[in-house]
Amino acid sequence: MPGGSAPTTNRKLLRTLEQLEENALFYKTLLRNKALLSFRNQLHEMINEQIMIQFLENNLDLDKLSKDISVQFLSSATVGVIEWWFPHSNPCSAKEITEKLWSMLDLNLQMIRSQA
Repeated sequence: MPGGSAPTTNRKLLRTLEQLEENALFYKTLLRNKALLSFRNQLHEMINEQIMIQFLENNLDLDKLSKDISVQFLSSATVGVIEWWFPHSNPCSAKEITEKLWSMLDLNLQMIRSQA
């Protein structure tokens, strides 16, 4: 995402996805098991925090409700892609999925910025 520490945040996303990829069987089990929703919730919260940091670093002038909805949308989309990635036997590498996710997140951030 442009501005601020986008390369750092991009690296964090890549590092997270590489960790998930390296331990795919373990995380696939966690995501499949509905009793372990706390893992999904923690992943969602971690991504929420990183997206909020991007919003703050990019000085997006949004009211609280718009910011909350945008952060929720982007983090839910990211977690949804990660959840899709595992049951489909990781059809691409962590690097590839990070690049694709980053591109989509960046595009959405640009759209949000244009509405701010």
